[in-house]
Amino acid sequence: MTAMEPKATAMEPQATTTTKPTKTDLMKTQLSPSNKAE
Repeated sequence: MTAMEPKATAMEPQATTTTKPTKTDLMKTQLSPSNKAE
């Protein structure tokens, strides 16, 4: 299970880089309930 965690995390930043961390990223982070919990 621990090996799966880092894998998912590595995939997240990749998608963010493709969309460029801009206003959209900030909006997505605010909309993401998972981020709020973190």
